[in-house]
Amino acid sequence: MNADVNLTVRAALNRPCFSKAKLVTSENGVCRRVRWAHVLETLDMDQLINGEELILTTGVGFNKDSERLDFLRTLIQHGASCLCIELGPSFPRVSEDLISIADENDFPIIVFEERVKFIEITQDLHTFLINTHYRTLQQLELISKEFHQLTLSSTTGLYNILKLLQKRLNHQIFYLPYEGRETSIPLLKQSVCHKMTEQIGKQIALSTNRQKLKHGEPIIWTEDKNTFILQAIVAMGQTWAYLCMNVGQQKPSEFDTLVMGRAVLCIAQENIRIKYVEEKQLHNEQLWIKDLIHERPIDQRQMEARLGLDIKGRVRFRVCVIEMVDLKKGKVMEEEESLRIYISLLTRTIFEENGFQLLITTENNQIIVIVMTKNSNVDFKHHLKSTLDQIIERFLRKRRDRTTLIIGIGRERHQLLDSHLGFKESQIVINMEKLKLREETREHSYFYDDIGVARLLFMMQGEHKMDSFINDYIGAILAYDEDKGSNLLQTLKVYLDCGGSKQEAAKRLYVVRQTLYHRLQKIEELLGGDFMNTERRLSIEFAIRAHQLSQIMAQIN
Repeated sequence: MNADVNLTVRAALNRPCFSKAKLVTSENGVCRRVRWAHVLETLDMDQLINGEELILTTGVGFNKDSERLDFLRTLIQHGASCLCIELGPSFPRVSEDLISIADENDFPIIVFEERVKFIEITQDLHTFLINTHYRTLQQLELISKEFHQLTLSSTTGLYNILKLLQKRLNHQIFYLPYEGRETSIPLLKQSVCHKMTEQIGKQIALSTNRQKLKHGEPIIWTEDKNTFILQAIVAMGQTWAYLCMNVGQQKPSEFDTLVMGRAVLCIAQENIRIKYVEEKQLHNEQLWIKDLIHERPIDQRQMEARLGLDIKGRVRFRVCVIEMVDLKKGKVMEEEESLRIYISLLTRTIFEENGFQLLITTENNQIIVIVMTKNSNVDFKHHLKSTLDQIIERFLRKRRDRTTLIIGIGRERHQLLDSHLGFKESQIVINMEKLKLREETREHSYFYDDIGVARLLFMMQGEHKMDSFINDYIGAILAYDEDKGSNLLQTLKVYLDCGGSKQEAAKRLYVVRQTLYHRLQKIEELLGGDFMNTERRLSIEFAIRAHQLSQIMAQIN
């Protein structure tokens, strides 16, 4: 397949419409690429050309030699490909000064000594360029289909993609994965591969290149008269490998970079597919983790062999539960295996990037992770929160419109056989976060350590004594609200949250102070004049929180 789709000045000179044209400068610049043809008769060209244009002129707009020199310098400065002049009254000859400046910059000047029709020249070149572009798109489409077919039908899709890339472009290919050995196609000696790896490593190490590669931009550089193109294989925000191509002593064509870009995309997809399969196999192999978190009998020797550590020995770990929630419906999402595996893979990737060791499995709409650290000096909690923030941020960038993640983390423990306790604590935090989600509260915490008095409320959930406590302290308010259709309970909660400040409470409730005074008067009648006394106020706040929690848990259950 012909991949050379560039129109050069030399190729333009060989076209029939240039049969009467003559090159008056050296041939050093005839390899310049031509992207478009443009007729120009003015010195004011800043907004008129973008670079790599073949410029046609009669010189009618500049009769003086100084103006012609300025015109030429401006064309060179703006990156034009060449200048074609129809000699005549406005531009009778090309001066030695013009030729000298052009040769210094390897800039071709072509003259027509007879009158020509510029419209025929532009039409011919534009037709050629458009047809070439169309053929390029057709070739790209065919190659893209071949790449995708390889990823779908082959167990060695990655290697076959590299072989196809080399076959279609006929350039030396280098593939450098983060894990595993580098690959060269055609195969090169190990010493040559090692030297090439060092050269690529130097390019990657440059800070300016790192940013470009991270955002999927190719890096092009020349070394030992050979030109190289380098691109990163990026998927899920992580760089998995680098693909490099040696195009030899020529400049890379647009076709080269386009085909390489298609290959990079397919390789990234193939990496994701491989990781997806591996993740699914890991989940099937690690079903025993569910036995651990649900306190079921386990084969201790088999587990120790898999973990490579003594599960009765001391290790710093926390149990983390990540739950998928449908924001639109305000409830957990129905089981979606592909989304679970994606979040699981994302979680594993980011945790390992941050130096954690982990065990991971899924259950219904939850990803369950036992996060371990070998570092006894690290601030485990802070490091874990920072890592989870990265997971949330990266997920939200790619999420569906109505999907979010709720996270709960148990206390730090040191015996893996106690994982079931951390799992229960994580579920408590998950339920607390659901309560905040329904209340649209912005303050969130991942950790069981930080939920305060709610820990006691969950322990007492469902007990008759708790119902009795709620009734003793706010039962009169609840009965009044139900009978009158009012919401005194919300007024009372906001008033207590504001520390008894009437001005702040009225502001939060969006009512005038007089309305608040009437409500507080009714609350005082129902609860008694001492409801703001320290001990009684604390009990009322506790009862309000317990009532809200019981209502939410009833809906969740």
